Amino acid sequence: INNFGDVAIMECKERVSEARELYQRKSEIADDAADDLKHSEEEVQKARLQADEADRVNEEAQNHAKKAAAEARQHREHLDTSKKRIEQVAEYLEKCKSAAASTESFSITALTEKKISQARATEAEARAERALNTALLDRQRADRETAKEETFMHEANLLKLACNDASVESSAARERMSDAEDALNSIEDSLSISAVLDANMTPRKKAELADERRVAAQKVKETSAENAAAEMIRRHAQSAYDEALHRAKVQADRAADARKHAEHSALIADRLAENAEDERAAAELRQTANDKAGMSLEQTEQQLRSAEEQYNQAVLASEESERLAKKYVEKAEELTEAALLARMSATERMSHVMAKEDELASKQNVFDAAEEERKCAQDKLIKAQDALATSAELYARAAVEEAEKRTNGIVDDAITATLNAIRAKIMAEDAENKAADAMKEESEYAAIRREKSSQKRRAEESSLAISPSLTKITLLSSFPLGSWSSSLKLPHTELLSVNDSNISIIAQRVQSDRVSLVEFTRNHISRVFPSNERDGVSNINPVVAWSMGCQLVAMNSRICDAELMLNEGRFRENGSCGYVLK
Repeated sequence: INNFGDVAIMECKERVSEARELYQRKSEIADDAADDLKHSEEEVQKARLQADEADRVNEEAQNHAKKAAAEARQHREHLDTSKKRIEQVAEYLEKCKSAAASTESFSITALTEKKISQARATEAEARAERALNTALLDRQRADRETAKEETFMHEANLLKLACNDASVESSAARERMSDAEDALNSIEDSLSISAVLDANMTPRKKAELADERRVAAQKVKETSAENAAAEMIRRHAQSAYDEALHRAKVQADRAADARKHAEHSALIADRLAENAEDERAAAELRQTANDKAGMSLEQTEQQLRSAEEQYNQAVLASEESERLAKKYVEKAEELTEAALLARMSATERMSHVMAKEDELASKQNVFDAAEEERKCAQDKLIKAQDALATSAELYARAAVEEAEKRTNGIVDDAITATLNAIRAKIMAEDAENKAADAMKEESEYAAIRREKSSQKRRAEESSLAISPSLTKITLLSSFPLGSWSSSLKLPHTELLSVNDSNISIIAQRVQSDRVSLVEFTRNHISRVFPSNERDGVSNINPVVAWSMGCQLVAMNSRICDAELMLNEGRFRENGSCGYVLK
């Protein structure tokens, strides 16, 4: 019996040592994957900053191009006005020539033109005043929208500070929970060592160690609750900050549109004011012509020379306006070409960001696989330590029975102790076999997940680049089953696509995956489809997927079995409208 106990303890110690070495190797691999993931996140952040800078340059180029186009249109309008002015002066010149032949006829014509010009000037001034009032109202509206924008940005900044505070509090809660777990592990190690080294430990000492263990376990529970509460507060703060930032961006767009509209209204008001001044000047000219209509023929000839001089000036002004219009049209074309180049650069930067994000997702999968392997190694270490404690306890129990046999001198008691030791050995071997089977199942499931992650990574590497314009009109994009930590952070437009074999594995074996799937389906759509291993003569049981929140479960309508009837009856509850609320 002593030899059996010594050998069993030595074997358990060797298993603990091997499990500890395996855990250390897996921890080193996970740490390397974490460093690589951090480096990829920094590259993604840098690429996003470069993309934002390219967007800013693109926006500035677009604004310059729009401004140049507006100036070109303005000079074109000035050119049209100058041509109209030439026509008016030419007409006035002809009228002056006619006035030289007939002063009376010229007087009547000048009086009529004076009335028309005054009416047009009055109408133009009224239009200019209305346009000015409209521009003032638009400017006030733009100021209000800008004030709202500043208010929303201030709220977003405050929420960002609150989010940072919540993150600090969550980190502190995690540290407290880790300290409590370390203390509990230390107490459990003390209990195990005391059980091995001191078989005759007093009940009082055992009770004290048990009390310390309960206190440490209660502290672990409390710190875990604090950590969960802090994490929930941090998530709520992050969500509130994202919503506030979105409102601020929307308000910024509104304010920009309002300012643009106000500038446009002011430009229209200025143009109408200039037109009113021109009309008023024309009316004054008509008044002057009417006053001078009764003068002598010399005065008429003087007016004729004045009209010819005005015509020459109008021609010169028209030529100058045409030159400026051509100049600004060429400038607008150059700035438009520069804006196109800037837009192409921004698109290239965005494609670079998408490539970096894909690389980050791949490294995230590698990190998740390494974390999974480290957890498996840690579980194996814990089970080996439990086996060591069990063997030590069995050895101590067998030693006590041997002492009783020597004291009483009864052969039957020795035989009974031997049989008990043999039965205890068989029970320990059974427990070890069950633990090995559990580790094998866990490793097989981890291998399946790593294979899925590898297939996803190969598919991503072999896929072609997708145009950002195409992705904007996509309703839902699907992704295969991978890491829950990264899947829960995806946007609500991402759809989980998983076959029924993986659903069965999650439902039967892994409790944490079931909880993660239920959490995922609260805010995302999930789709379950038959696997390639299905024989094609039966449908999957949709209740398993429904019970974990999966919304879309594919059925083969050509196979009329109990599962298809169950699916048909389920969706008749809502009048066969196509869906049933959760």
